Amino acid sequence: MNLKPHLSPGRLKEIVAVLLKYGFDEAVDHLHLPGKHTMRRLIRLPDGLTPYERIRMAFDELGPTFVKFGQILSLRSDLLPKPLVVELEKLQDKSKPLAYETIAPVLSSHLPQPPEALFARIDETPLASASLSQVHRAVLKPDGRVVALKIQRPRIRADIERDLDIFAFIARQLHQHMESLQVYDLPAQVALLRRSLRRELNFLIEARNLQIARQQMKSLSGLCIPTVLRLLSSEKVLVMDFIEGARPGNDRQEPATALASLGLAAAVKQTLENGFFHADPHPGNILVAGPETLCLLDWGMVGRLTPGDREKMIDLIGAIVD
Repeated sequence: MNLKPHLSPGRLKEIVAVLLKYGFDEAVDHLHLPGKHTMRRLIRLPDGLTPYERIRMAFDELGPTFVKFGQILSLRSDLLPKPLVVELEKLQDKSKPLAYETIAPVLSSHLPQPPEALFARIDETPLASASLSQVHRAVLKPDGRVVALKIQRPRIRADIERDLDIFAFIARQLHQHMESLQVYDLPAQVALLRRSLRRELNFLIEARNLQIARQQMKSLSGLCIPTVLRLLSSEKVLVMDFIEGARPGNDRQEPATALASLGLAAAVKQTLENGFFHADPHPGNILVAGPETLCLLDWGMVGRLTPGDREKMIDLIGAIVD
């Protein structure tokens, strides 16, 4: 098969090698790529792994684009088997952090002033590390306000565009040649992933989403959405208030009923009342900030519903209750 010139042969070979490593020989066979038989002889499959574990491990090894795709798929319990969803949930907020020295140039290039002029201190150890960015705690000059710096990983945009082109090629091949996968419409999923990632890579869009969400949700007591410092933020650096809290499911004994009720109220208000909602609400994007306080983080992915959509959803819920 003649590959399109914009596809990176080296990266494609790496992806095929990982697919073979984790036992996805049938999928690779349908790609009709040169050299795959040689790679098959060199790679050994780990023993004792379920198919779902192998999918998760392959995504994790292939890097940010595949990790992000796995994270999105982990929210599709309506589409995927439960054991696969459980495995893909392990990709949430688990990316290996970069050294501060690696990510510091992005910070320096995308702030309105040098970091030392704006911050009294920046913690070099990140608070969290995701597939596209990582978050560091910092203290502003001169008032000592504590903020969170969300810094985009260097060169991530070029890497993602390269991988998305390869991903789209693989998806088309598998959709055409593997009938068992056609129900998932992989090309459409990759197109959705491309649109979503391009929006997420512009932190100014997330800043606007945060401002909209704070305005719309301010009447719901107990729900916390960080304040963004718009004048300090840019496409690759987002500066917002630091929120102290713990991830759901840790050892702290918060009143689960109150928090569950608050989460449900937030979901209903976002979807049925506002038509503007957080579209990536996995546990890595939620903080328990008190006995009856939840904070929603990472508003890079949002969804919107028209008034007509909301009316249909309300009618459907009413019909189910009846």
